[in-house]
Amino acid sequence: MMPPRSSSATRRSPNQSQVGLRSLALACGIVIATVTLVVSASSASAAPVFPKLGEITGPAPGQSFGHLDSESVAVNDFNGHILVADSLAGLVYDFSSTSDTHPTVWNGTSTPAGSFGGGLISVAVDNASGDVYVADTSHLVIDKFDASGKLISSFGDTSPTPNGQLAGLKTPAGSFSHPNALTPSDIAGGKVTPVGVAVDQATHELYVIDSGHKVVDVFSPEGSYEKQITAAPLGLYECEGRFTDGVAVNATSGHVFVSDSCLDQVFEFEPLGLSVETWTGVGSPAGSFGGYVSVAVNDASGDFYVSSTFPGVVDEFTAAGVYVGEITGTPGGNNSGVAVDQATGDVYVADNVSEAGGSAVVRIFGGTAVTLPVPLTTPASEVGPRTATLNGT
Repeated sequence: MMPPRSSSATRRSPNQSQVGLRSLALACGIVIATVTLVVSASSASAAPVFPKLGEITGPAPGQSFGHLDSESVAVNDFNGHILVADSLAGLVYDFSSTSDTHPTVWNGTSTPAGSFGGGLISVAVDNASGDVYVADTSHLVIDKFDASGKLISSFGDTSPTPNGQLAGLKTPAGSFSHPNALTPSDIAGGKVTPVGVAVDQATHELYVIDSGHKVVDVFSPEGSYEKQITAAPLGLYECEGRFTDGVAVNATSGHVFVSDSCLDQVFEFEPLGLSVETWTGVGSPAGSFGGYVSVAVNDASGDFYVSSTFPGVVDEFTAAGVYVGEITGTPGGNNSGVAVDQATGDVYVADNVSEAGGSAVVRIFGGTAVTLPVPLTTPASEVGPRTATLNGT
């Protein structure tokens, strides 16, 4: 507590901070009264703040990530590891913790394709088994690994026997596909949406976005085709290089969230594929989503998180769509992906700040927002000839 600056200051209670303004005499002889400002804890509140817990800046000291996409981060609660898919490098890094400076590198050499290719890649995890799914857009397949990075060769849909990868051969379309708007050079250059993947942690089913056929395919943990989500308003359109590429499943309700970066919306479906709601960002400070949009769900609370590059924040909503708060990124950055650690509720944000002159990073935030008080002042409670006391509320 600051001591009074004037002998005429009114006495304050010990739990109040005090600021005194010394009497001033102007050249014209007018005396300005000493004003004592009393500020106490405010009942008003600022916007909720998500505490930053740390960040992963690259695969090794002095090295940076190249490019992180909408589903480039996943937390494996089976062993506590963090998986980061770097599409530019064509690699998946397996960090044992946020402080691990020498992660295990997965390069896809054990897969039938021999690599993860030159397109965008994304990851999803089954927390019960620790198994990891890697979507390889360049080869239009999903590869499955155990928690140690060993290819699970019993997974897949190839005939006569599986070979560890899923190509959509048993789906109605007969394969996964790139959007028609893409040219071969676009695909070769990596200008293609990831084949988005997510795992239902309750049923262990695998959800795969097939943007070329504008559907979400659902598979068993072994890779057997089960069903599709094709209901309106699922558009999976392409516009200005942006596609539908994010998918998340609420393990408690079974609801499926699909983010569409062309329409700047998130579609919610019930387990049978019937449309439940279309989320546009209404209620958030920005009022809408924009740019590249991705989505993640906290299974315990039902809250869902939407990352969008414009305005560069991650918005949190309750299961009913009520706005909770926002995680702000690096000024001028490019939030491109979001994931939730289902064990702790912490939120992982992939931020391509390299597009703003820095390096791509993964930032970690506490999943529970903290609301800070805002000091406000009310009219003076005591006014004298030369002094006044202003009370804060």
